Amino acid sequence: MSSSCVTKPSSSNLLRGGARIKELAAEAAVEREAIAAALLADLGRPPSAVDRIACQNLAALHVKASKLESNGRNATEVRRQICQQLRAAGFKPAPATVPAPLTVPELLRLRGYTAPVAHDEQADKAAAEVAQ
Repeated sequence: MSSSCVTKPSSSNLLRGGARIKELAAEAAVEREAIAAALLADLGRPPSAVDRIACQNLAALHVKASKLESNGRNATEVRRQICQQLRAAGFKPAPATVPAPLTVPELLRLRGYTAPVAHDEQADKAAAEVAQ
């Protein structure tokens, strides 16, 4: 094997790699905090210490699953852990709401009908006089 094929990492590349690892860790921490804050806000009650821990764990698992999937790896096990944590913490999705029924004008508009154009009787008479 020739020496031109083998590259040795330089100290500047190693330093950049370490800095990039720190950047990625900081980005993940910000994302985890945002997700945990959103989960706590959606509780509908003041969060307990257990709620805070559960939300932090869920956020960490979600960030990990997203990172695995973005790298093309399978995150099924992590997603299973998320579902398990949700059940254990007692988190449930909000109940579905029924949308308000559509009004007649909305239904007609969806079917392509438009409101009739108002006729100007004076313009019709003037056009008829010009035509004669």
